[in-house]
Amino acid sequence: MRLSILVVSRTADLLSRLSKTLIGATDLAAEEVELLVSWNGSDDEEQRIKTSSSYPIRIASRDPYHFASNVNTLAKQASGDF
Repeated sequence: MRLSILVVSRTADLLSRLSKTLIGATDLAAEEVELLVSWNGSDDEEQRIKTSSSYPIRIASRDPYHFASNVNTLAKQASGDF
């Protein structure tokens, strides 16, 4: 099973907190989870993102904020079963 987590974000702190909570939320192997992000924040804010889990964060797009469009872009790139 492969899990794709799709996130639209512009806040490093919230994205970092999400990464940290994944540690206790699943016991899937790192290669079974992809965390795809549509980043809408600044370059400086992006540099503040901290990955606390073994699941890497991949900034998959940097399009202007439009939730539906951003999520659809991520969904096209997702390789997960769920």
